[in-house]
Parts: sequence; C-alpha cells; structure tokens
Amino acid sequence: MPAGKKRKKRSDLREALDQHLERNPSSPIAAVIASADIQSRLARFDVEDETALKRQKSHLRIGRAHLWATMFGTVLGAIALLPIEETIAGWPRVTIETLQVIALGLGFLGATLCPLPHHWRAARASAEAARADVFRAIVRAGAGARELLVPALACFKDAHLGRQLKFFHDRSGQFSRSLFWLRPYRLLAYVLRMLVVVFAVLAFINLAPTLGQYWPPLKDLGEWLQAWLQQWFQIKEPGRWQLSFGIMATSLLAFTSARDFMDRSRENVERYRLAAKGVEMLKSAELPKAEAAAAAGNVQEVQAFCESVQSILSHEHQAWLFGGGGIENGASSN
Repeated sequence: MPAGKKRKKRSDLREALDQHLERNPSSPIAAVIASADIQSRLARFDVEDETALKRQKSHLRIGRAHLWATMFGTVLGAIALLPIEETIAGWPRVTIETLQVIALGLGFLGATLCPLPHHWRAARASAEAARADVFRAIVRAGAGARELLVPALACFKDAHLGRQLKFFHDRSGQFSRSLFWLRPYRLLAYVLRMLVVVFAVLAFINLAPTLGQYWPPLKDLGEWLQAWLQQWFQIKEPGRWQLSFGIMATSLLAFTSARDFMDRSRENVERYRLAAKGVEMLKSAELPKAEAAAAAGNVQEVQAFCESVQSILSHEHQAWLFGGGGIENGASSN
C-alpha cells in the first residue's frame, strides 16, 4: 500500500465472517467462503454497502446541519426582537444580525442540497439483499456436501443471525438515546411557552385600559391590575417578550419534531424491538431443531430454518425502506 494512502475499511459482513473463522479456525466452511462464487458475492455486497453508507452519511450530515442552522438563525432573530436595544446596541447587534443571515443562508442551502432519503434507503435495501444472497450461497454450499452442512449452519448462526440480533438491540438502544437527548430542547420549549402565556397576560393588562372605552368594567379591572403589579415588578413591552419567546418555543419544537422525523427514532425503536423478538423466538425454538437436523444431514429442514430467519430480516428491511430509515450505517451495517 502506498505511503500516506488511507486503508479502506472492511465491510461489516467481511468482519463478521473473519471473526467466525477466527473462532473456528479448523472449520471447513473457510474453503467455501474463499471460493470464487462467495468472493464475487461479497464483492457485490462491498460495493452496495459502500454506496449506501456514502449516500446515507451525505443525507444525514446535510439534513442535520440544515435543521441546526435554521433553528439557530430563528432563535437569533427572536433575540433581536426583544426590547433590549440598549443592551445589544452597536457591535453585539451587528454580530447577531450577521450570524442570523449566515445561519439562515446555510439552512436554505442545506434544505436545497440535501439528497432525498429514498436514494440511500433504496441503496441500503439493495445492500441487505446482497448480504442475504451471500448467506444463501453459503447454506447452499453446505447442502451440497454433508460434511459442510453443520459448519454452514454454524456460520449462518454466528455471522448472520447473531450479528443481526446484536444489531437490532444496539440500534434500538441508540434510537432511545437519540430521543432522550432531544428532551432538553422540548423541555426548554415548554418553559418558553409558559412564559409566553405570562407575557400575554401582562400585555392584556396593559391593553385593558384602552379596551375599556368599549366596556368600562374592563378599564377598571386593567387599572386595578396595573396598580397591583407595579408593587411587585414591571416589564417593559411585554408584547415583544411574548412574541420573541413564542418564536423561540416554536423553533425549538419544530427542530425536535423534524429531527425525530428524520431519524424515525420512535418508529425504529419499536420496529427493531419487534424484529429482535421475532429472531430470538426462532433462535430459541427452532435453532436447536435445525442444528439436530444438520447433524442428521436433513438439508431441507436446515434451509427452511435459514429462510425463516431471513424472512424476518427481509421484512424488517422492507418496512425500514418504505416506512423510514435508521441513523448511522443503515439498516444492518456495522
């Protein structure tokens, strides 16, 4: 490898197969994996996987940058609306306005340039189909020779079933953490909304004497409330505070909702949980039968078990494709 050239990362599928062979160095399945047929299928997966990862990372990086920039620019604009002209006069106000223009400009560029999510989701679905094809070929090779049937099933269990099950658990936890880290923004938005209500009441109190010309009792109420509030605190232009905090709260809630929608966090937590449950049920109930069948040379029962597992995985991939995507590394990557 030329000096200074970055080493290309191996796909998670190749890593899974390598780890299986490291744990089983004398397994005859090594020759099957090294065959030209399996290697060509692995090469196809490598290409599909790399394409899916590049498209997904591009979509998520640009999309998330767009969300952050838009929220930041909106909040800066809301700060500029506050009745604090004397405090931010001069270079602070110029800085705020400049940063707002930059942030909103970046947000607009992000929204314009962000690739459609269907592009990387379709690429990921294609990569997962290539992954399934590799293990089908390994199992078929095992079915062709009795001495390979048990090692082929062991490879399927270790490098595919076990790997996917771990993936489902890891991703479910990752999406749960993603939801957790959005909670502070939602909480802040709700606090700002409460302040909006307070300032709305104060704005009404200030307007009550004026509106009292149409309904005299309202004027008396407003004057009494103003006199009572002056004993405790005075807020300059509560209407502007109400407007600014309302914009901030709306921006924060829009950010968290858009981020949740982009990651499909709630949906993915439940989907991965259900997929893991289905695979675990097959593993506990049917895997021992399949292992006994492999030892007895029953090819059909082994293939039926492998297809049952793959059916759950394929259904999860299709639901993920048409119902939304995951975060880093797609539906079933390392």
